[in-house]
Amino acid sequence: RELQECAQMVSELDDKMLSLNEAIQACLEVENMPVPVEPVKENQEQEKKQEDMVIEFAGKGFVRHVKKEDIVYLEKYRHNITVHLKNSENLSIRGTMQDYEIMLARQGFVRIHLGYIVNLRQCYSIEKSEMIMTDGARLPISRERHKAVKEQFMISRRN
Repeated sequence: RELQECAQMVSELDDKMLSLNEAIQACLEVENMPVPVEPVKENQEQEKKQEDMVIEFAGKGFVRHVKKEDIVYLEKYRHNITVHLKNSENLSIRGTMQDYEIMLARQGFVRIHLGYIVNLRQCYSIEKSEMIMTDGARLPISRERHKAVKEQFMISRRN
C-alpha cells in the first residue's frame, strides 16, 4: 500500500510541484516517523556535466585535462596520437584511436578516417572527400565513412 502511495505521489510530482526533497521525505516516512534525508545538492548535475566536459590525456612526462570543446581533432600516425587543440597546441599521446572513438562517442565527435577523429563543432565544411576544420586543416574522409560523416555533420548543424 505504501509503495502504491509513493508511486502515485511521484507520478503527481509535476502537478503538485513538490520539490525533490519533499517527495523523497514523503516516500520514506514510516508511521509518522520522518527519516532524515540529506538535501539534494542543486549543482550536483552541473558538476557532473563539467566532469563530462573534460578529458584527461597522459603523455610522456605529462598529464593534462582538456575541455572537449577545445579539441579540434585527433590524428593517428603509427603508434602515436596527436591531439590538435583550438589554441594551436598539440599533445602527443599514446593509445588507440578505437579507445578514443568509444570515449568520445555521442559527444559531438566522429571518426572520419582510420587516422582521424574530429570534433564536429570545430568543422567548418565538407568538400568532396575532405573535412575542412575551423583551424584550416583539410582532413580526408574515407569512402566507407563518407555518408555517415556527412549525416552526422548535418545533424550537428541542426543542434
